[in-house]
Amino acid sequence: MDFKRVISSRRSIRKYLDKEVPWELISEILDAGIKAPSAGNIQSYKFIVVTDKKKKDEIAVASLKQSWMKGAHAHIVICSDKEDIKKFYGERGSLYSTQNCALAAENMLLKATSLSLGACFVGAFDDKAIKRILKVPNGFKPEITITLGYPDERPSLRKRMALENLVFFDEYGNKKRDISLFPLEKQVKKVKKLIKKIKKKKS
Repeated sequence: MDFKRVISSRRSIRKYLDKEVPWELISEILDAGIKAPSAGNIQSYKFIVVTDKKKKDEIAVASLKQSWMKGAHAHIVICSDKEDIKKFYGERGSLYSTQNCALAAENMLLKATSLSLGACFVGAFDDKAIKRILKVPNGFKPEITITLGYPDERPSLRKRMALENLVFFDEYGNKKRDISLFPLEKQVKKVKKLIKKIKKKKS
């Protein structure tokens, strides 16, 4: 699957088939995670792969009772190493560590998509409960859970805001730009031509 298609076809999957994901594929996903950039290349995270049914059920309850999580074959819980990175960056290291986890998570989500697997980013949970369930030591903080499995749904693409509403140039709020960067006029012309073709076919 080419990169553009991977990005455009990624969805948050919350319904899974009752089918085991081979370790070889999970390993590829984890490997994609560690390939992500990280502050100082410190890689201040640990990945906990959870396939035990009881623990998955407990994680689902600790994640604001999101029962759909129980149907995933595996949960990958990403924990940040807050203390280790502080040795290099002081108090800001805590923020960098969270960012490192998010970067790794996105790589894993995209890799899962490329392997025709379903995955979902979960960030809402009781930190203390997750630490207790997975015996996470002090100094580490659960940041993200990625659910993983074979998808049993095909959600449609959710609407995204247009770039013109999200991008500024040189300073916040400045929408003045080189028209060549966002050639809207060309796109409008294409749409008009398409509409004309459709009307001709109908007539």
